[in-house]
Amino acid sequence: MRDPQKCFFTGTRPYGRASRPAKASRPAPRALALSPPAALLMLKPLWWMATLVASSLWAALARRTRLQQRQRPAQQSGVPVKRGPAPAPRFLTLALPPASEQGAQAYETVDLGGAHVIPGLIDAHLHLIPGGLSLSRLDLSAITSREELASAVAAAAAGLAAGRWLLGGGWDESRWGGELPSAAWVDAAAPSTPLLLMRHDAHMALANSVALRLAGIGPATPAPPGGSILRGPDGSPSGLLTDAAIQLVSTHIPPLSVDERRQAFEMATQHALSRGITTVHDLGRIAFMEGEEAAWEDLEGVYVPAANEGRLPLRIHSFVPLTTWRRMAEWVRHLGTAHPSGMLFWGGVKEFADGSLGSRTALFHQPYADQPGSSGTRTIELDTLRQLVADADGAGLQVAVHAIGDRAVDE
Repeated sequence: MRDPQKCFFTGTRPYGRASRPAKASRPAPRALALSPPAALLMLKPLWWMATLVASSLWAALARRTRLQQRQRPAQQSGVPVKRGPAPAPRFLTLALPPASEQGAQAYETVDLGGAHVIPGLIDAHLHLIPGGLSLSRLDLSAITSREELASAVAAAAAGLAAGRWLLGGGWDESRWGGELPSAAWVDAAAPSTPLLLMRHDAHMALANSVALRLAGIGPATPAPPGGSILRGPDGSPSGLLTDAAIQLVSTHIPPLSVDERRQAFEMATQHALSRGITTVHDLGRIAFMEGEEAAWEDLEGVYVPAANEGRLPLRIHSFVPLTTWRRMAEWVRHLGTAHPSGMLFWGGVKEFADGSLGSRTALFHQPYADQPGSSGTRTIELDTLRQLVADADGAGLQVAVHAIGDRAVDE
């Protein structure tokens, strides 16, 4: 990853050779016989001179290209950005805070008493706003039994107004012996409150019976491509959904407001900074749960306004779904790949090739030992994925593909 700092290069330029007075007479030239080593020694200065000139020209060209890319956002402020199928044109303006608001920062000298100091850490893969949301939702990461799960759900549901969804996650069945939970575990604890609780890997979710009814999921409901509806012995939904099937329920959850997303962003960035993280690669809100617009809404409605106002406390490299690569290519064409503040970057696109190992949805060549009838889930058709990757790469975008199982990686 490039550090957005200026690069300086030194180079050479040819100089003219002073004229010499003509001599009245010059002896006829004589052939000079040189041994091969001597000839090489005479050519060596010419070789180094040619190499130096070529490297200087290349460095100047690279610097000019980088400066053009860096300056493009500032030069293209107010350029309309194509938003694909959006019903009306949208305009995005990249800006810096007024000079009066960019005053010199106050620095404090701290005596660390011999403690170690390291540069800010870079997180190469996180989901910034979902992470911030999780800080204010039901945390089930410490649950070690079915009884504890039901108790935590009951306590959280009791504090919600009627009609509100109970959201949270972090549960891990390995903490209580390996048995997967079901809606029956939590129905009595939240008899009238719809809930959706994510497994700690975010590739499996537990919904209670209220949520399943709201989503219209029953024994005859087919699983969507790229996801599964786990069922009990009688064929009825157990309450567990994986990958793309999670969206069958999540689409019925009221959408987040801009203020809620901005608050989650503030909580996430402060949490990251408290851990020494100063740069993040944000893979956005997950498309198979919240739709492919979610990451775009955060980029346009949260990150860019914060960067315009000088309120980004850490550097963000933002990714959007691979299926929207044309839209991102238009962004890059009109706005470059970076905000003029040097704190926000884009141009990355992501797709899922499979699920996760813990949810038994990572795609393997061989079936799972504890699920002989399954070798994982292909979340997107291979030909489609390859075409999307080729198109996005051809447009100069940075492509990231989630692949966990050996088959997904091999393909």
